[in-house]
Amino acid sequence: MEPSLRLFWRWLQLKLRKEKLLEIKDALLDATCIEVVLFVRVDDFTQERFPDCKFGWKPTEKRWFYGRKLHLLVHPNSTLIRFRLTSGNIHDSKVFSRVNKTTIHSITMDSAYSGLRGLKGQKLIVTKPFGVGIRQRFYAGQRVAVERVNNALKRLLLEDTTAKDSQSLDSHLLSVLVCLLAVQYANLSMGRNPLSYKGFLT
Repeated sequence: MEPSLRLFWRWLQLKLRKEKLLEIKDALLDATCIEVVLFVRVDDFTQERFPDCKFGWKPTEKRWFYGRKLHLLVHPNSTLIRFRLTSGNIHDSKVFSRVNKTTIHSITMDSAYSGLRGLKGQKLIVTKPFGVGIRQRFYAGQRVAVERVNNALKRLLLEDTTAKDSQSLDSHLLSVLVCLLAVQYANLSMGRNPLSYKGFLT
């Protein structure tokens, strides 16, 4: 099932470009933690059931978690561009080269990606956690687009028991990502907000 989902993802991305619904010049990058079980409840059975999951650190909440990390590259209008799934212990910066593309002119990301170099001619914009300048506030405001996607994904069962009870966590997550991209494609085709997905759930 997973190969067909990946093919569908690529087909949707191709359709977005062919129909000129998405011009990718600027992008936003962020990672979100997918916690399969609370840290204090991790036992041998859990680790056997989710072998790809690892212990990782959530800097925003200053605590440990057990699970996966979803690294997302999105368009400023919140449309999904690329993604990578890693274990929870992988630092965000190590995934940068795997989601980056030569066609992207600039990427806005948080301080977890500090010190990285972009591709030739590419501009990397790192937002500061407590930036107060006008420019920093502008960049921080742009990051709302990727945070909206993360919130939408979490509402679309990423933190529901469906993910925790699924036979393959990665396949389940991939299904959710592909479904959201399909909804975004349909919305863009009709001139709507890419994250107007509520009508598809009724």
